Amino acid sequence: MKKFILKLILLFLVDSALCAVEQVRDPYQDVAPELVKKVDLAKQKQIDRTDLKQAESLLTDVLKQKPDYYRALYNLGQLYDSEGDYEKAIQTLKKAEAVRYGENIQDNSILTSLGWAYLNAGNVDKAEDYLKKAYATRAENTASTNNRILYNLGWLYLKKGQPEEARKYLTEAIDKFQSVDAPNILKLVNDYEQRQDKSEPSEERWAVYGEQAKAGGNWTERHFNVQAGNKTSVPKPNDTVIGIDKVTVRSRAPVWDSEIQDYIVGPEAGYIKPGDRVRVLQVLDANPNPTDPNAYYFIRLSRLPKE
Repeated sequence: MKKFILKLILLFLVDSALCAVEQVRDPYQDVAPELVKKVDLAKQKQIDRTDLKQAESLLTDVLKQKPDYYRALYNLGQLYDSEGDYEKAIQTLKKAEAVRYGENIQDNSILTSLGWAYLNAGNVDKAEDYLKKAYATRAENTASTNNRILYNLGWLYLKKGQPEEARKYLTEAIDKFQSVDAPNILKLVNDYEQRQDKSEPSEERWAVYGEQAKAGGNWTERHFNVQAGNKTSVPKPNDTVIGIDKVTVRSRAPVWDSEIQDYIVGPEAGYIKPGDRVRVLQVLDANPNPTDPNAYYFIRLSRLPKE
């Protein structure tokens, strides 16, 4: 009789354990419970910031077993972004985005995550595209997702030197979602406006040329070619350069703002399209750190007629 009762107890414990495993469900995909648990554990480590290396190891291990696991890709992309590896973050989040649309997963937060990653990577135009797409989905989103979208848009437009746009989205975050973070950014917007020159806008036109090691060589990023010149050379005043992709033109030189620890690049003043020719009037290394081996070159320019 005792043996029979012991067997019943053991069976009960096994059944209970199996039920506990079965209750672990992913909200978007049909995924093995043990993989869901690993992603949940990694996510908690990301939130607590207790062991990001182990969180990364957990997520990469899950993705080896299920490469199209949306939440694993999403969380790994966010982890890379938090560690400053923006290229990996964007690549991983783009994979998550492809799964989201391929499987019709109802989660728009991937849009604002990609927008934030592009913003951190310095691609302001791409960031704006994603964050405006995210804002267009606000009727479908949770309050927390919309609050995050508005906060990110506020940062975006502060970085673009458009304080009125920044204020619009930050105020919406405060009024509709009682955001506790937006007021801090709104204060930076107000400070930025107070520091700006209130005179008439200048006729200056600036565009980013690219990023290159100060020692020379291949470019990490480049948007122009020097006409009839060496493609690895830095342009000089009076050089003619030709656009190789679409580049935003700004009405102010980039300024490093130590309060927000980033560049404020000034309002948009048009675009350079592939094939457009411009005359270089000034070359500026906008990197504020003299010990950094890389230069981030901007050029002041004037347009030339098409040949």
